[in-house]
Amino acid sequence: MGSKKSKSTTKPVYSSQIEGAAGNLNSVYNSSKDSINQVSSNLTGLSSDLLGRFQQGDPTITAAKGYITDTLAADPASNPYLDDMISMSNDSVRNQLQAQMGTRGLTGSSDYYGLISKNLANNETGLRYTDYNNTLDRQAQAAGMAPSIVAGEYIPVAAAMEAGTTGAMLPTQAALANAAGVGGLLGQYTNSTQKQSGGFGSMLGGIVGAGLSGWASGGFKGI
Repeated sequence: MGSKKSKSTTKPVYSSQIEGAAGNLNSVYNSSKDSINQVSSNLTGLSSDLLGRFQQGDPTITAAKGYITDTLAADPASNPYLDDMISMSNDSVRNQLQAQMGTRGLTGSSDYYGLISKNLANNETGLRYTDYNNTLDRQAQAAGMAPSIVAGEYIPVAAAMEAGTTGAMLPTQAALANAAGVGGLLGQYTNSTQKQSGGFGSMLGGIVGAGLSGWASGGFKGI
């Protein structure tokens, strides 16, 4: 006679609820696949749009880069309005000095002309230095702005990469999440196979084994 095999499945407590939950997960995933794929497609399209904007260039960033370039390249002594400003300021200084010295009867003297010349020279030097220093300050500010402007130019690239990666991975991530959820619920089920022997052959083997065991334990005493 041959051997007999039996296969049994061990089910956890609340198996019907667990199987129902797994079924619900699959149902939700199947019903949302189209929406997931649509969102994935939208994100991929957004990625392409952002890359296109980067390649075309942002007009605001282009203008900012132009300002920085022009400011850094400017000659601190090339203000086209500086001479006119100095002339107007010198006229004001001269008029004030003439009025003050005229009240003291000092007009026409060498001291009169020397004092006016000195004040006019000091006024012009001060104006030119102030303008020169202001230009250097603007150049320093422009140099400090340059890194942020360059970084801002590449913001669309980072956003495009993030949108593209998210869009490409979204369907796979949703499928993996569903598989993990269903697997976590149904992973408690185990299949076990048990082998049982029966028939005349197994019975005869049992008798012979028992006889040999008894003979081995007491047979030698009667010899």
